[in-house]
Amino acid sequence: MQAMASAASIIVSPTIDTLRESVSSLIKERYLSIAGVKEDVVELSSSLTRIKAVLQDAEEKQLKDQATKDWLRKLKDAAYDAEDVLDFFKTEADLWKRRQQAPSPLS
Repeated sequence: MQAMASAASIIVSPTIDTLRESVSSLIKERYLSIAGVKEDVVELSSSLTRIKAVLQDAEEKQLKDQATKDWLRKLKDAAYDAEDVLDFFKTEADLWKRRQQAPSPLS
């Protein structure tokens, strides 16, 4: 029975790890100079570290607690949404940088 419950559990940690990696790449790739978002991204990275610290316990508790399982499902959905937002931001930042580097037609 424990194996079945384990198979049905929601594992969020890898998703949070992926999200943390995306945030770290933003910091490394200097996207942060755009629109002064550095403080927000650093705060997001810190929040993700704190969330990760709580996840292991929650992932174990979900086997016995439906409310925890529901919370983890919502957190996983939110993490996927956050990944989408970061991907969109990176794409927009790349486009902005290309426009800034392109020679002006009036030059």
